[in-house]
Amino acid sequence: MVVSIVCLLFFLSIFCSLTCPKSRYEQPLLIILTILLIFVASFRDGADHDYTTYIEYYNTITSGFSYSVEPSFHLIAKVVKYIFFDEVLILFAIYAILGIGLKAYGIYQLTEFRFLSIVTYISFYFLMHDLTQMRAGIASALLLFCVKPLYERKYVLFCILVTIASLFHYSALALIPLAFINPYSLQKKIYLFLIPIGYALCFVHLDVTGLLYLIPVADIQSKIQAYLYLQSYSDDVEMPNIFNALFLIRCTVATFLVFYADLLFASNKYVYILIKIYVWGLFSFLIFSSVAGFAFRISELYGIVEIILLPYITIVFVQKKLAYIFPIMISTFILYIELFYVKLLSLS
Repeated sequence: MVVSIVCLLFFLSIFCSLTCPKSRYEQPLLIILTILLIFVASFRDGADHDYTTYIEYYNTITSGFSYSVEPSFHLIAKVVKYIFFDEVLILFAIYAILGIGLKAYGIYQLTEFRFLSIVTYISFYFLMHDLTQMRAGIASALLLFCVKPLYERKYVLFCILVTIASLFHYSALALIPLAFINPYSLQKKIYLFLIPIGYALCFVHLDVTGLLYLIPVADIQSKIQAYLYLQSYSDDVEMPNIFNALFLIRCTVATFLVFYADLLFASNKYVYILIKIYVWGLFSFLIFSSVAGFAFRISELYGIVEIILLPYITIVFVQKKLAYIFPIMISTFILYIELFYVKLLSLS
């Protein structure tokens, strides 16, 4: 049922992107789509793999036991217990409102291709973050809010946003290096070769595990140790495949975006920042591929900017409406892989 609704909203977003971009109906339609996505995420009822895990977290915390999870989850769980009559569905609704609502507002602020961004968002990040890893979903949404402060070099506001994001998911601390990004230029030679360098480091088996132990946060250290333990002793841990189809598509898209960065910058002043974040996310997947959990978390966190960047492929082409087929085809392929190959959602 959930899969059918997700597909319906996906194709509805495609229809909106082709028929009414930049029309007077754009804003109300975006609000309606956002509300529908929030509704699906709030009442998904076990369609994703992490649903029962979150219920276990909630029951453990509200029963008075401690649990190694971010402070925001403890706070929201207790608010639900004492204010919302211990109704666990409210927990999922709060996370859906925050994760999806913030992303929708971020899309509205950062791009003119709003419906195409919704199409891109539904194809992967709605499934991966807001229907599955909902704590990471809020952290990634707040990354979108970091783009403007980074461009304006308002580093205090940037640090506040990163701190808030880390209260929802500790992986958001990996956003701190973004403060060193130059938002006004892009060195094409560096960013064109960064991904090949990442592959080269993989081939020489560079072990970056030691760097992870430099992070001075006890909860993060325990999670890293858990990742490494499961990776060593469990057959259920999925190791990163640096040649999987989706990753190669993203590397191709990133290369295309870097090559045409100056043209894209003329249409969106945030493009240099967004491309840099995107490429560093792909690079992190490669260099941390020996630590599966960390590689996926960081690359997916940085990769949220894909929902803004992918539609900008259309800028390069003269026939804009015809060019829409490229981000739509890529998003459709990603959605198909995530639903029917990876099986992020239950099909029953």
